[in-house]
Amino acid sequence: MTRFAAMILSFALLLYGVLGASTATAQQTVGSVSALREALSAPASNAVILLEPGDYGVLQLRGLRGGVTLRSADPSDMARFSGLLIEDVESLTLDRLAFYYRFSPDDIKEQQSFRVANSRDITISGSVFTGDMARSSNAADNGYPSGTGLIIRWSQNVTVVDSAIRQFLTGLAVMESDQVAIKSNDFSGMRRDAMNFAQVTDVLIERNNIHDFNRSPTSGDHPDMIQFWTTATHSPSQNITIRNNVFNSGNGLYTQTIFMRNEKVDQGQAGAELYYRNIEITDNLILNAHLHGITVGEVDGLTIARNTLLQNPLSADGPLTDELWVPRINVTSRAKNVSIINNVVSDIRGFDGQRDWQVDGNVVVQPRSSMAPGYYPTVFDFAPDADRADLRSYRIRPGGPADNSRVGSGILRNLNVE
Repeated sequence: MTRFAAMILSFALLLYGVLGASTATAQQTVGSVSALREALSAPASNAVILLEPGDYGVLQLRGLRGGVTLRSADPSDMARFSGLLIEDVESLTLDRLAFYYRFSPDDIKEQQSFRVANSRDITISGSVFTGDMARSSNAADNGYPSGTGLIIRWSQNVTVVDSAIRQFLTGLAVMESDQVAIKSNDFSGMRRDAMNFAQVTDVLIERNNIHDFNRSPTSGDHPDMIQFWTTATHSPSQNITIRNNVFNSGNGLYTQTIFMRNEKVDQGQAGAELYYRNIEITDNLILNAHLHGITVGEVDGLTIARNTLLQNPLSADGPLTDELWVPRINVTSRAKNVSIINNVVSDIRGFDGQRDWQVDGNVVVQPRSSMAPGYYPTVFDFAPDADRADLRSYRIRPGGPADNSRVGSGILRNLNVE
């Protein structure tokens, strides 16, 4: 029996929601596993359960109904859980809770300790998910983040807001789910991906801060800050909005930033029926060091507008003059109904006069040649000792090519006036 399975047997709170009359009060405070189990055995409608500081083991919720809220009584000393399983649950809020993973030698790299499945109307707010480092004889794994942060599958109307996910192999994975909102969260210290998505509909990714990966350079990983994929999927991801996010490689090694390859289509295993549909990528600020700044595969209906893509020289893995280390916009030429407008970026690839494409108003900036247009020092005012991983270093030069409120991300302009 694995350690995780044993913990579930020892600590899991086995809940079977009961509709109708209940002996639980509308709000109560608990301070032990047994008291929490009792409070959740038959909760009142819209019950609020406050948890005193302490470690409550694995939180396992099945069949729960009625609008229950679990909240730390003291937000400065959150109630802690070593695992999470939400299954067949409706209307649940987890607020200001701490979820932590601890590595065990029998764990796989993709260990799944925190899952939401077959559920709807779930909100996770103000919470923290913290991973752990692998301890392994494999040098590519040893000392690097391990385990998966939060997995959402076969679920509807799930919101993760104002939370932190840090120090995992992969921070967040969402599959076969609808109406998912990932808003105002902080992702840091990931080894492979911050977020990845497959076969999802009506997804909002907004105002998140994704930064400072802890990569394993010898592992062969292909890290992405956001990745969408179609391998083994049966219907396209559609109605996706990615806006007002900050992507900053910081002091970490480069990653791909927004990467939406459509594997099944580009490998000839599917056609137009699996094109992504209705994708909006707007007002994002990208500071990274890989050519895949915004990359989108086969899609029908794509808007890429008012994004700023800049090179972070601290994250490059080769000569800064090599275009491999400069983020750009890449869209497959087979994409349909594409609009790429008012971005600040080094280059745009994929447009070849397609009649259903609009490419207009983009400002070209580049860090490679002082003799070419858009050279960074003509666009930004850098202090002599500027930290090039600090977004505040990229102060827009008055009168320069990016000094226009209609182009690029408003995030950078707002930083300039703080």
